[in-house]
Amino acid sequence: MGALDVPSLEGEMARTSAPLKNRARRLALGMALAAALIAGLLPSYLDSDVGVGLAGASVLACLALFSFQQWANREGTVWLGKLLIISFALRLTIALVGSDLLYSYYPVNDSNLYDFYGREIAAHLKEGQIMNVPASIGVIAYSYLTGFVYALFGPSWTLMQVLNSFIGTVGVFFFFKAFQTFLPPGVLKTAVYLTALMPSILLWTSLHLRDPWIFLMIGLLAYGMALAMQRGWMKPWLMCATAIGGLMLLRPYVAAVAVASLIPSVTLFKPLRIRPSAFGVRLTLCVIAITLGLYVLTKAQQLVLGTEPISYEILTNIRNAAAVEGSALPPVAFRSWTDAIAHIPLGSINFLFRPLPWEAYNLPAVVASAENSFLVVLVLMALISGRWWQSLRTMRSFWPMLIFAAGVTAVYALIGGNLGTLMRVKIQVLPFLLAFAALGLARLRPSG
Repeated sequence: MGALDVPSLEGEMARTSAPLKNRARRLALGMALAAALIAGLLPSYLDSDVGVGLAGASVLACLALFSFQQWANREGTVWLGKLLIISFALRLTIALVGSDLLYSYYPVNDSNLYDFYGREIAAHLKEGQIMNVPASIGVIAYSYLTGFVYALFGPSWTLMQVLNSFIGTVGVFFFFKAFQTFLPPGVLKTAVYLTALMPSILLWTSLHLRDPWIFLMIGLLAYGMALAMQRGWMKPWLMCATAIGGLMLLRPYVAAVAVASLIPSVTLFKPLRIRPSAFGVRLTLCVIAITLGLYVLTKAQQLVLGTEPISYEILTNIRNAAAVEGSALPPVAFRSWTDAIAHIPLGSINFLFRPLPWEAYNLPAVVASAENSFLVVLVLMALISGRWWQSLRTMRSFWPMLIFAAGVTAVYALIGGNLGTLMRVKIQVLPFLLAFAALGLARLRPSG
């Protein structure tokens, strides 16, 4: 009796994914031709900012269509490719259309500063010179990034927003990779959908700001943290080091929190699955990591505060200096570290869940308050379900992320004196909060 000719699973998957790959290639080719047409024609009819920006949008859209579909095929999740493309399209819409509405509410903002320095740096670079930027390390780093882009393609604010839209969407992919290491498939899909489509994340990762790059670095850090809690050392630590290095340039104190949360998590909670003879290697690596971590913490303090040690007086000054205009929070006066620590619960609520609907003072705040109301409901339902506690006990990969998110929340609880700023920087921890909510809400779904 002859053997049955049963098609292999690999062959079936290849036949299923082939039309998707061909469609992605056709779309990519079409977008490439459109990009060439736009790059050649639009600058002749429109101002350089819009022309270069639209040309960049076409090129990056071509790259996004191809890359996101390929990543999804490699992960075996068709929904991921579609979600990333939709998320990128929404960011492009904000970058090309909606940003003007937002800037009408914030006529003076960080984007103006980055654009100004970027133009000056680009002019210096074309002359083979380095410009001294009299600002903090985060402003210097992003201004130089802007300057390099301006020097290569022309000074286009729109192009930077298009580039940042792509970077923000890549950040969503890294969060998917991080959450994939510990979340069940159904919960994973919910968490990634929320992260990809949450309005505040879409908004602040599509503008001419540092935030899209910080979001990307935190996504990479989360993936590295998740891998570091499993077997292996080299790849996770390289990813974490890259992310922490990027954060050191963009937000030094967030890099400090990353180091302070990563090293104890891996040292204390990583399962010990190595031979006893290799324990010395692990101990040596931990000592090296702690030494480097202390160095990063010291450098972060110097970059943010100069040579002054951190004190509750400095925290008071930083927080109250940020309390300006209509979105200012009431001033505080920390008279001791006890006062500062006691303020963290209230400050955390300010950071994560305000403004609420009755506190909205303009259109962006109305949108933010609606999202915050949704977050409050999500988190309360997740806490009531009780599933989060049962699940976290076995999901060690999530522990470093939660410790990191708690640390960042505590920092902004102490120094955040402006609701407008807190609405923006909240995206640094929002994906972790959404993953926690998705984990807690899983029980609410019907079983089977």
